[in-house]
Amino acid sequence: SNFTDFDPLLAEPSVAARFCYTPEELQAADLIILPGSKQTVSDLCWMRESGLAEAIIALSGRVLLFGICGGMQMLGVAIEDSQGVEMGGSEQALGLLPIRTRMNPEKITREAAGELVVPRLFGESLECAGVEGYEIHVGETDYLEGALPFSNITRKGDARSAVLDGCVSSDSRVAGTYLHGVFHQDEFRHAFLRAARSAHGLAPAAMLAWQQLREGEFDRLAQTVSASIDLSRLLGFVGLSWPAGDRKERACASTR
Repeated sequence: SNFTDFDPLLAEPSVAARFCYTPEELQAADLIILPGSKQTVSDLCWMRESGLAEAIIALSGRVLLFGICGGMQMLGVAIEDSQGVEMGGSEQALGLLPIRTRMNPEKITREAAGELVVPRLFGESLECAGVEGYEIHVGETDYLEGALPFSNITRKGDARSAVLDGCVSSDSRVAGTYLHGVFHQDEFRHAFLRAARSAHGLAPAAMLAWQQLREGEFDRLAQTVSASIDLSRLLGFVGLSWPAGDRKERACASTR
């Protein structure tokens, strides 16, 4: 789920990204990202049945690993579901991060932003320590001995103090976060990719200004809709007129 997390990576000219379904497709990877899932335990079981789980564990010494939300939970030691939120019981995870997840009925849905606890990833220093995105998950993560959190975040609209997010392995070659949309921030994505390339001995590459591209696409869509629809008639359906005063013009512009 939340497949749009990867739109910026798919658009990067220096990245050859694809969704993989078999162990064979993983063999040539430099970096494996486990995406989020609405059914984490059942998807983890599917990964075992398909051979993906075994392949990821076998490749973990050579390939860089990153998990988002449910993908991060899968990288931990175990997922416990005593309240039957998904399938109930306890499921052994991949064991690549020193964390344990407890499923809870309450879902966390918050925008959040913060900074990396240690500005280092994949054995490389990062020039960007800021992260932002949104949480949409059930489950709380317990840190086991030797665990290093990925970031320290503050949830939008939550008056409580900052909370720890995600986890990084001791060699920083395996990491994860609860933040969806973390790759939509150009500065972090560029730093993430530079670190991944450097870890594999690859030269620096040109990076895409995704945020600018996305805003341009939204503007293009708005212009196409505006040129294709009788806005005066459409606004008349809701009791507005076009052109209108400043207040109404601003309202219309904000809904493009």
